Order: sequence, then C-alpha cells, then structure tokens
Amino acid sequence: MRDIEELLRKNKEVYDELEAPEEMEGRLKNALENKKMRTPQWKRLAVAAILVIAFIFTYNYNAIAYYGKRLLGYDSVMSQSLQDLNELGKGQEIGKSFNFNNGVKITLDGIMVDDNQLLAFYRIKDPNAKNDDTFFSIAPLSIRGLFREYNPNSGQGEFNEATKELVMIHSFEPPSFYERKLKFQGHFEINEEYKEFSIGFTLDRNKAMGHSIKQKLNKSITLENQEIRFKDILATSTQTVISGSLASLGDLAMEKLKGEQVRPIIDCTLIVDRQVYESVSTGVRTNLRGITFEHIFEPLPENIEDLKLAIINLTIDKKIKKVIPIEKGKTKGVEIEGQWVKILKVNQTDNTTEITIESNEDVLFPDIQLIADGQEVFLENTHDEEYEKTKDGIIKRRIISFKTIGEELELKINKIHYKKEMNKVIDIPIK
Repeated sequence: MRDIEELLRKNKEVYDELEAPEEMEGRLKNALENKKMRTPQWKRLAVAAILVIAFIFTYNYNAIAYYGKRLLGYDSVMSQSLQDLNELGKGQEIGKSFNFNNGVKITLDGIMVDDNQLLAFYRIKDPNAKNDDTFFSIAPLSIRGLFREYNPNSGQGEFNEATKELVMIHSFEPPSFYERKLKFQGHFEINEEYKEFSIGFTLDRNKAMGHSIKQKLNKSITLENQEIRFKDILATSTQTVISGSLASLGDLAMEKLKGEQVRPIIDCTLIVDRQVYESVSTGVRTNLRGITFEHIFEPLPENIEDLKLAIINLTIDKKIKKVIPIEKGKTKGVEIEGQWVKILKVNQTDNTTEITIESNEDVLFPDIQLIADGQEVFLENTHDEEYEKTKDGIIKRRIISFKTIGEELELKINKIHYKKEMNKVIDIPIK
C-alpha cells in the first residue's frame, strides 16, 4: 500500500509541473469571443434529433417490417404452432375485402401455405351482430384455382363482440404447383338468401413453406381379415399428416355381398425423440380409391433423430348378425366378437321390457332390437348407466328399454362397437 501511495504522489508532482504552450491561451480566448462563428443551439439540437431518429429507424427497421408481416387479431384461434409461425412473420398478407349491401364485410387478411394445406385467415364483420350467439352461415366455401376448386377441411373461429366480427381460420387442400391466381369464395346467408362473394388474390410461392419430411411408409396390419395400410407421412410447418387406407373398392363390394362390414378407427400416436405427440384429429373419406384415412398431428421439431408411429388400439365398428335367447329371472353370459357380455336381469311392465346388461366400458350396440313373440322392436332408450373399476378394466352396466312385452324373448344385435388393444410400433425412416 505504501509503495502505491508513493507512486501516486510522484505522478502528481509531475502533472503539477506541466505548463500549457503560450499560444494555447490566445486560441481559447479568440474562440470564446468569436460568437458570430458559433452554431445556434436550436440547430445543434435539431441535428442531434435527426441523428437519433435515423439511428433508431435504422436499428429497428427489420423489427418494424417484421411486425408488419404478422397477422393481428388471430391469436385466440391459433394453435401454439401457428402462433410461433405468425411471430416469425410466416405467411402472406392479402388484406382484401368484399362488402355486401347490408353492411356485412368479409376480409381475407392473409394465408399460410405449405404442402399439407392452405390456411385462410379471414374476418366477417356484421354491424348488426349482437353477441356470440349470432349465426354466420357460409356455404359452400372454397378456394378457386385455374382448373378446379380446393375444398375446405376444417375451421375454427371466435366472435369478437367489441368489433362485431367473427374471426376465422380455415384449412383448405394445398393448391397445385402451377396455381398463381386464386379466389377465396363462397355464399353468405343474408335474410334467408345466400349471396355470393369472391376475393381474388395472387399466391406468392416464395412465401410457401414446403415440407420437412415426405416419406413412404408402406406398412400394414391385418384385423378381421381386413388390411389396414399406412401409406405415407408428410410433415410441414403447420401440421404432420399420416395417410392410409382401410378398404379398396373391391373390399367394399365384397362387404356388400356378404352383408358384413368392419370399420376400425385407429388410435395412434407419434413418438418423436421419445416424446409422445397425440393425434389432433382424424379424418375418414370414401371415394374412388375406397376408404382412406388421415391422422393429423402437430408440426414436428427440427433436426429430429428418431420417429415412430405407435398404434395403441383399434376401435371397431362391425356389422354382425347375432340373436341371443333370454329369459325372465335368469342371468346369462355370452361372447360376441370376442367381447364378453352378461345379461343380468329382464323386467317387464305393462308395455315395456327392460334388460340390464353388463360389458366392458367400450362395448356398445349401436343397432340392437328385441324380438318379443316373433315381433321385432327397436331400442327405445338406454338409462341408469353405472361404472365399476376392476383389475381387468372398467365395467359398464346399463338398462336398455323396448316398448313391447312378450313371453319368448330374443336380443338381435346387428352392430357392435368395441376397442381392441394393439400396442404395435412402426419405425419411420427419416431422410
């Protein structure tokens, strides 16, 4: 410490002995006295302000442009993945409107396009709308291209009471590669009449987002002598879609000849780097290719290393022909398509037969009749449902009622609905 203090003291003595050059004093005096050469203060302030504004604008130009690309007012109807894309300024602004004579205004604010879908972000403003019970009817809604119309898949919206607007996001089929000039069109109901509207826009292919994974699966499983094929996976920025088929046209023809029908609904998940992605929705279509299905999931993260499809179970809807004799005062168990069903009780009143049955929770009979003394009667209602948890699962008891009575009784089951566990995992190669 003493060495430091001694060093500081010696440096101070050196500084004290320094003298300014003789000519410096005169120069400073002249500069202070020459007021005519000084820049007015307001000019100096103005220049400084301009420099500050220029700096701020230059620094924030990208941020200003970025926020200008965002679609405002749609956060409440966006999924988190769409919100993330919106925050990044993805998509294409449109900002075009169609006005009806009664003051209703439809505005197409923007679109997002990738290989899975075209998302239309639009608003319907009705100055006469009162609350969220206001009904807005548009039918049919489509995107018109050069040679064809692209149909809607699904949509979600929310009514904004403050602005009297219905804010909507609608999914459409992705436009073909050659499309450029498109029309957002439909018919809007006004005074019990449908009035046509059309909003034209130009598709900017530079803002389309393409895909991250496009892979053939060619995997299949067989259930009830029916092949279920998983054809491909298409992962894009807005969603992940796994496509497949349940039956060909030939399969449908054979079903009709046999009078049998099996319609499995597949419950599956994606396992992405050991994280489970639940299915967002499932679609089934019958067309010239037979019966096809799609399972839709959230978008996949970037740079994934492992991808699997896990089939958890299948929900079966099967047409059958099963007749079960039953007796009053007797309990009876019966196996139907591998599912155990117990008839616990049969009660009759003046004009009603009530049958208490027990089965696994997932077993339903969508088409069931009672044959009383040879007369077939349809189900009236189901009531008094009870559930019991056991080591084998959840048991469901309920009473099914028929508006008839008789001595000789039979249950005629035309259709059964149940779940079958699969626990099958399919590896999906990543290319």
